[in-house]
Amino acid sequence: MRRCRSALVALAVLALAAATAGCGPSVREQTVPARLAAAADAAPTPELDWTDCEDERLGGYRCALATVPLDYSRPEGPTIDIAVVKQPASDADRRVGTLFAAAGGPGDSGLDWARRGPLFTGEISRRFDIVTFDQRGVGASAPVKCFADEAEQVRFWQNLALPPRTAEEQAASALAGRVYAEGCARHSGELLANLTTVDAARDLDLLRRAVGEDMLTFTGGSYATYLGQVYGALFGERVRAMHLTSLIDPKAYSADTIGQVAATAAGTEEVFEEFLRLCVGAGAQGCAFAADARGEQAGSEPTGAAPSEETGPGTAPSGDGAPDGADQDDADQNGADESGADESGAEENDGGRNDRPEEGKAGGAGGVRLTPTAATPVPDEDADRMRERVTALFERLTEGPIVVGEAGDGRPEPVSVDHSQALRATTLLLYDARRGWPALAGLLAELERGPAGDPETARRALAVDVADPAFLDSFIAITCADTALPRNPDLWPELAVRTTKSTPPFGDFWLYARQPCGAWPVAADDPRRGVSPWTLVSDKPALLVNNEFDPATPLSAAERAQQELVNARLVVVADGYGHQPAGDCVRNLRERYLIDLRLPAPGATCSTTQLPFSY
Repeated sequence: MRRCRSALVALAVLALAAATAGCGPSVREQTVPARLAAAADAAPTPELDWTDCEDERLGGYRCALATVPLDYSRPEGPTIDIAVVKQPASDADRRVGTLFAAAGGPGDSGLDWARRGPLFTGEISRRFDIVTFDQRGVGASAPVKCFADEAEQVRFWQNLALPPRTAEEQAASALAGRVYAEGCARHSGELLANLTTVDAARDLDLLRRAVGEDMLTFTGGSYATYLGQVYGALFGERVRAMHLTSLIDPKAYSADTIGQVAATAAGTEEVFEEFLRLCVGAGAQGCAFAADARGEQAGSEPTGAAPSEETGPGTAPSGDGAPDGADQDDADQNGADESGADESGAEENDGGRNDRPEEGKAGGAGGVRLTPTAATPVPDEDADRMRERVTALFERLTEGPIVVGEAGDGRPEPVSVDHSQALRATTLLLYDARRGWPALAGLLAELERGPAGDPETARRALAVDVADPAFLDSFIAITCADTALPRNPDLWPELAVRTTKSTPPFGDFWLYARQPCGAWPVAADDPRRGVSPWTLVSDKPALLVNNEFDPATPLSAAERAQQELVNARLVVVADGYGHQPAGDCVRNLRERYLIDLRLPAPGATCSTTQLPFSY
């Protein structure tokens, strides 16, 4: 019965296509996704020669190279190699199959993820061979090259103020975007035109064939959700299970990128408001920046969330190194009951559908927004006072760098922090509510103190802003291949006015990282960009999981992704803060879905056992 209902869903989608494209026996073959998928089907299946990995940091893994077409429009033409690693199932007798786990970014390396330890532990590691990879253009898989050598690459990024503030910096940034795009075209050649996520999804389907799986079981977070969504648009009938966390809105990302940047910035601002509110509630003992918010001194009793022995001015930012959006088995930020979901936590094993017409769309009842409260309500005037301090601090930074600390015998070396550094650090530290938020509180406190501040606290917090230049090259190249942005980098200051409404100006952070796309040397009307429809035609609905307060992939994006996929169930981590849903509930849902294909009931949520500043 389940497969019959799935077939009806598929027929409905095809009937819609027929209504718009004309009737005929080959409607499916006439669609753009079908043509793109057919090009992958025409390519030979890679042969994977699994061996023990030579890299000692990949001990216990198996490594292989998959040879795939550079350009799928020429399946017999030039090829590139995709680097692949496998974590074999530890319980081979009960093995379900292969789980493909993609790193985020774009630009994160699956191999680097594996180098940091097991990809997954627990039941997932026992029941699946877990395969990850470096996506084309990343790491060990035909990496993007934009500079003649590493020294030139380092000089370029060190001398660039991103995001820019002054007219002079804006002009320099536009010129740098053009120079950068020209360098990528010169050093990466034909690769640059073949870095879309459609190409990566076709590589993924070849990997599925190479390991002998009839159907794809996939998990990915953040950007990797877009990879999963694209795969579903091209090869939905080949999906066994699609587990996506910290979601991108695929339609906005690929076809309305400015709108997506504005929505992301609004989400970042919302999370920053929560940071301020919960900091006030924690008091000076729990949050370093709360000192003086109510006339308190550091060390006074907090109001609201309980203090943590690990928080305070000296707390370092996250250093776990998990790939962007990847789930962490050992994280305990978000807790839940043992059933795997709170509120209507019953699970289904029938594909998540119901015979009643009004409940026909899987996940239609999910995604309800919840509003958290601290243990003790925070007076509006206290939050307003803290917000005014932040505004004053960033206004000071527009006038020039703030020096934290003073030089002197035996004193730590002072650190100079400019506006761009402070904005980047503020945004990135919001990703990790457990360690990043206390570090951000410490940074803001020390910037406010200036010469009287502790430079070591500021320096530790700013470490989050140290980006790998190779990652930046991959991130920009794949982003520019996928997204829809004006072809003129001089327009970025005008675009910033439309996307930035807050202090700090989070829209500037998200927008200027994409400025080289304004000069990107590939066709603007590439059919691989903006693939539609996004409806997932598969036997089993996708499982989507998103924190309620995510600074990079806001809940609104997850709700829109659910609407576009149609065949999907969204679980919200209520009071979940940061970019990675985590905890027992999230882990239980993942295991039951990927192993047993069991979905939570519509409207089910996970819950948080502790608020930020209370660990």
